[in-house]
Amino acid sequence: TIKLASNITITGTLTLTGNSQTNHLTLQSDIAGTVRTITSAAVALTDVWLKDIVGAGVAAPFTGTRLGNLGNNTSVTLTPISYYYVGNTANWSGTVWASTSGGVGATANFLPQDIAVFDANSFSANSQTVTLDTNATLGNVDFSAMTIRTGITFATGLTTPIIYGELKLTTATCFAVTGTGLFTLTPPYGTTKTITSSGVAW
Repeated sequence: TIKLASNITITGTLTLTGNSQTNHLTLQSDIAGTVRTITSAAVALTDVWLKDIVGAGVAAPFTGTRLGNLGNNTSVTLTPISYYYVGNTANWSGTVWASTSGGVGATANFLPQDIAVFDANSFSANSQTVTLDTNATLGNVDFSAMTIRTGITFATGLTTPIIYGELKLTTATCFAVTGTGLFTLTPPYGTTKTITSSGVAW
C-alpha cells in the first residue's frame, strides 16, 4: 500500500505495477475521505486499486490494466465488468464465470467494481451450493435475474470473503450463508451501497 500525505506532481511517467490481480498494489490517501491529486504527464498502471485519488495533468483521465475502485476517485477510468456464473454446485474460484449468460466458463478474479451475476442459466437444479473458497473481494453480487431456482447457499468454510459493492437477492432464491468464515459486506469509503433483500430471510 502506498499512502499519499499530500498532492504530488510527476513530471514524467507514473509507473505502478502490482504483483498480480489478486496480489495488487493499493494507492490511497493517508486520510480516508481526503482526496489526493496526482498530476502526471503519463501513467502506466497495472493491478492497482485506488482510493481517494484524483487524476490530473496530461494523463487524465488515468487509465490502466485491472484498476480497482475502492471509492472516492475522480478522473480515473474504472470500468465494471459483468461475469455470469455457470457452475451449478462449484467453487467460486473455479472455471465457472462466463462473459455472457450461459456462456463458456472461465476463471474470473473480481475487482471491487465488478458484478457477479446469477441468473436462470447459473444452476441446473434447486438447492445447489456456491462455495466461497477464496478471501477475495467480490464486487457486486446480483441474484435478481434468477427466476426458477431456489435454495442457493454461499458456503464460506474458513474463508473471509467481502462483498465490496451491492447485494441483490430475489424471491426465487433462498439465500443462506454457512461455514465458520466471516462473510462481510462493506462499501467503499464515502459511498452508500444497497442490499436488495426482496423479502428473502437470511
